[in-house]
Amino acid sequence: FWDDLGSTGRKLVAVAFLVVPALGGAALVKGGVRPELGKILLALACYAAGFAYLVVFEDQKFVASTVVVTLTSAVGAWLLRSGAFLVSGWSGAMLLVCAVVFNVIDTAEANPTSEAIAVHLAVGFLLVSLALVGSGVMLSRTLAWSLAGLSGWAASIVLQIDPLYGEWLSLVVATVVAAALLTAFVLTRRYPYAVIGCAILLTIWPVSLYRILDDAVGAAIGLVAAGAVLIGTVIVLSRRRRVSTAA
Repeated sequence: FWDDLGSTGRKLVAVAFLVVPALGGAALVKGGVRPELGKILLALACYAAGFAYLVVFEDQKFVASTVVVTLTSAVGAWLLRSGAFLVSGWSGAMLLVCAVVFNVIDTAEANPTSEAIAVHLAVGFLLVSLALVGSGVMLSRTLAWSLAGLSGWAASIVLQIDPLYGEWLSLVVATVVAAALLTAFVLTRRYPYAVIGCAILLTIWPVSLYRILDDAVGAAIGLVAAGAVLIGTVIVLSRRRRVSTAA
């Protein structure tokens, strides 16, 4: 179907994909009928804007298209103060990192099997994470910091690919990100932080320790250590609840 439309038809469809949610969302927000639904439609329009740019200007490297998604989401979040744009902005930024690494940096190095790809991806994902931490100070803190945790988790996963020190780097990044999330959970009692932090510990620690020790004992140690951290977090949270109740 898509190929049968021809170049002009594809461009018209891509523009329609942008215009419909953008106008619909703007009308709902401006009219005050269902502003939250309108903001969601506008956030979806950010994806449509990137898709329209991809089709109309034939963006082969996908870099400019992901920049469009990220920037329109940032502008929407700033103007409308809605967390819906954080999701589109986060996904756009993560895709932007991948596009830059695979289609710009890797092409410039002319080495498609470069061992630095994992490090480049991890650095990009961590920059996205830091940006979301800053965004959470002003807008939808729970969602922003949860997405930041997911970015840190992605960074620790891709570092496992690095053949030199990947297991160590992954272990360090996972530990720092999980510690930040669990600390935020203890202080704020927002359960998404705990869920993501636990997932990071239970997936990265066993794998990294298995690779470091080159034995199944490493995986067992990782699981036991992760369990101990989770139990400690629960104990600390329980004590804080008792103190707050007594006060």
